[in-house]
Amino acid sequence: MKLVPCHFSWRGGSSAPPLRTRSSGPVPVLICLGVLAVNLLTAAHAASGPLGFDDARHLLNRTSFAASPEEISAFGRLTREQAVERLLASIRGTTVTPPPAWVNEPFLSLRRFRGMSAEERKLAQREMFQKAFELQSWWLAEMLVTPAPLAEKMTLFWHNHFVSS
Repeated sequence: MKLVPCHFSWRGGSSAPPLRTRSSGPVPVLICLGVLAVNLLTAAHAASGPLGFDDARHLLNRTSFAASPEEISAFGRLTREQAVERLLASIRGTTVTPPPAWVNEPFLSLRRFRGMSAEERKLAQREMFQKAFELQSWWLAEMLVTPAPLAEKMTLFWHNHFVSS
């Protein structure tokens, strides 16, 4: 058996040192291609059938909050394509619960704190913390009752992904 160099890199370049693989002719290559074909056919067959309870539970755990057994069973009867279509079809731009009344008020610059006395600043900070708490409480309630949990889950993901302070 002789060693044949095999160049491989995740980024498309050949900056990685060559890997050494064992080869004794076309038989190992044919075996690898056969295994790959079987895996692709199995994956294609699995994708065309219904999700099943376990796959539906996994999907709904990733895309919603606390799916009920009835929801999991309903998704378990769908194919992967139908399940994704149903998840995306439920996304909408309106909220179920009304946001706090002050949400549409104009933003007040934090520079206003410069001209305040210590007591006024303390009252303004308390008001800001109260509004932040109201907004968080509203969003948590919205996440629990929304018919489109995927939108809320993605909002939560991206909100946490691009954090800056």
